[in-house]
This record gives sequence, C-alpha cells and structure tokens, in this order.
Amino acid sequence: MKEISGQVSVKGRISGALTPRGNVSGSVGRAEKVYENDYNNLKNKPQIEGVPLENDKTFEELGLTPISAEELADMWNDN
Repeated sequence: MKEISGQVSVKGRISGALTPRGNVSGSVGRAEKVYENDYNNLKNKPQIEGVPLENDKTFEELGLTPISAEELADMWNDN
C-alpha cells in the first residue's frame, strides 16, 4: 500500500470512491470563486520588496528611495 499526501486542486468535477485502509482524516470543501471589484478585499495583492500594495504607501514604506529629476537625468547621461 502506498501513502498519498499533499493537496489536490481540481477545476470542474471530481468523482470516485475512496476505500480507507486505516485512519482517514481531513476535510473536503467546495472551492471558492473569487470575483472581487474592491481592491482592498483582494487576496494575494502585488508586492514591492515584500510590502503589499495597499492604501497610499510612500517610497520609503516600499523600501524605495525617491530621486530628483536632476538625479534621474544624470543617471541617463552617465550611460
């Protein structure tokens, strides 16, 4: 007998029978469909430097350093 472990992800329908040969535990639930039109309620928001993009974040809060237009121009002129 082989042991099966892990997660199963199914889109659509799954059917069949399981015959336990020992202890069986766990739960079976219905997959959720998420259609969200409110960004603040979304799961798995994009991130910058590990900081979720939510609310009004500053460059510093995102781990970034703001630069001036002159500094940006100097970067382009150096190349």
